[in-house]
Amino acid sequence: MGEHGMRSAFRMMVAILFVPFILSAAWAGADGLSSALPSPGTPAGQDVQTAGTAPVEHLEPAVPDSRDNEEVSAPSSGLQPQTSPTATAAPPIALPPGPERDETDLFDTLHRSLSNGFLSTATWLDSFFGDQRYEAESNRSQLKVRFDAFREDGTGMQYRNPNFNLRLVLPQLRKKTRLVIEGDPNANTDAEAPSAPPGATASQLQPTTGNRVTTALQYFPVETARSNFSIRAGVKLHQGKLAALIGPRYRYLIPLDPWDLRFTQEVIWSSDQRWQSRTWFDLERPLPHDLFFRASLQGLWSENVNGYPYALSILLRQPLDRARALEYEWISSFQTSPTNILVEELFVFRYRQRIWRDWLFLEIDPQFRYPRDRSFVFTPGILFRIEMVFGDIQRIF
Repeated sequence: MGEHGMRSAFRMMVAILFVPFILSAAWAGADGLSSALPSPGTPAGQDVQTAGTAPVEHLEPAVPDSRDNEEVSAPSSGLQPQTSPTATAAPPIALPPGPERDETDLFDTLHRSLSNGFLSTATWLDSFFGDQRYEAESNRSQLKVRFDAFREDGTGMQYRNPNFNLRLVLPQLRKKTRLVIEGDPNANTDAEAPSAPPGATASQLQPTTGNRVTTALQYFPVETARSNFSIRAGVKLHQGKLAALIGPRYRYLIPLDPWDLRFTQEVIWSSDQRWQSRTWFDLERPLPHDLFFRASLQGLWSENVNGYPYALSILLRQPLDRARALEYEWISSFQTSPTNILVEELFVFRYRQRIWRDWLFLEIDPQFRYPRDRSFVFTPGILFRIEMVFGDIQRIF
């Protein structure tokens, strides 16, 4: 055997002797590496959850925080917190229903919205107080019945007839159309006194002129977090007289971090009152300690009314817990005809509480008016309200 053959044999013997040690070291290294790496489905840098670990609970905001052009739906009934387990967590444990589970976890909702944009905060509070901004765009079927009693300046208590509002989402039309039926026994349809002048609040009950029932279809071709467009058409019956109505409504949201500017324009034509145009500008933002602030400018133009009434309001909302909230509002009402004058100053303190499950509300609204027609003399008043809100009404029909 030559020198080259001896070297080849020596190398083979060395390889045979060291292969077991190399394989053993490689196997041990692989075990150590696999224990150091996260298991599939677990985010890097996080501990692996065991089967007994409860899923992480978080809230879905009432309206998506991203203000893009993706189509969104209005908040679900009650705006309840939703749970979503992680990829490695055990499935959520079903909890028995109860009053605590039915109530809205207000503070969790507010805290989350403060971190991710406050659009959900505004929507939650508007829905809790039954604000027109929420009601006009609500994408849920519901029946609302309201009972009011009002007293002002030492006069006797005025008990109003029930006011009802029925809103049905029509799934056969891709949930873009709502049937709205309203019965307002306190509506004022006098052409010289619009039924809802700028600055009027729920505490200012208008003189009764007879029952009015409005039935209309409202179609929403555009529904996004930033913009909303709808067209309403229907009929209204007042004191035995039938009138047709039709008109569009448009809302656009402009983010001005940390503020939001909301512009809303509504135009209505009716065969009895002709043309009306209502304009809103809302500037709003959250404040520390779960407070919510909104400044609004609202104006109403009517074809049959001289001048342009408008109002400036400052509003502050303060949630107390899951079922109670306070609202402080200051409204200054103006009129451009015959001259640009201040018509009234109004201060309203509103307390609202859910007193049974998620459908029965109690509201108490002390107010202080300074009207021009009384030489701005202090005029106190108070409103008591019971409101019932029933959801999933489409199941009844």
